Amino acid sequence: MTTRKMFSILLVANLLTVALVTAAFQAGGIVASPAPRTAGDQPAAFDPNLVPFVPWMMNYQGILKDSGGTPLTGQHDLTFTIYRYDQVAGYQSIWTETHTNVQVTNGLFNVALGTQGSPLRGDTFAGMGVNGQWDGDLELGVKVDGGTELSPRTRLETVPYAHRAEYVNRFPKPHYDSGWTSVTVGGSGNTFTHNLGGDTDNYVVDMQFKDTVAPNPNGVHQRFYGMYADDVTGQYGAYWYWLDTSTIKVYVGPHEADINQVRIRIWRIE
Repeated sequence: MTTRKMFSILLVANLLTVALVTAAFQAGGIVASPAPRTAGDQPAAFDPNLVPFVPWMMNYQGILKDSGGTPLTGQHDLTFTIYRYDQVAGYQSIWTETHTNVQVTNGLFNVALGTQGSPLRGDTFAGMGVNGQWDGDLELGVKVDGGTELSPRTRLETVPYAHRAEYVNRFPKPHYDSGWTSVTVGGSGNTFTHNLGGDTDNYVVDMQFKDTVAPNPNGVHQRFYGMYADDVTGQYGAYWYWLDTSTIKVYVGPHEADINQVRIRIWRIE
């Protein structure tokens, strides 16, 4: 078929439909329901015990018309390709998949990208890089019945709630951070006041040590996390205890010489 096709693609994300008008077509949204994993599409490091799963598919809907604007009916082969921009090499193909005999009815068609042997894993959507303004930018191209790829390609954008996914790229900020605090050894311990409230069963506590004493400071470390008792010279190390909804205590062994500062961080996970 030599007649050039024109596309209008609807972006679908969960129950929200967003119309994104472009010169040729528009990109699809991520399917909301979970997709089962099979041995064939699992990467080597895949752990089936880690849940929930993110679907490796993208829903893509469109309207196929001829050059005169008449909606088509019939079956057509559609090839989809995702390109990622590299500051040095330009746009490079990173994923492609062909759907054969796609049913088109009054111009309307729907495909699930990632279901024809080329799963759309998270590393496909790696996001923008740091080397340049457009480094990592993604575009989607479409070919119809093996013809020339339609131009222009469509830039893949973020659907509204997917912006939240950016947080998976970094460790979440703690709800409490004591900063590096000088501590005393022995005695009644050191009290840190966090006032986080809630249920302490839903706390995650991290403690780090620092040694800044000359002539041989050890820097940041976790040597003797907990208490170590030497029958000859006494107690070493440090530990936290007496955690409640407002405070936490840290005890440093009376003979510990490599801990002069402690940092406590707490996350509430409920």
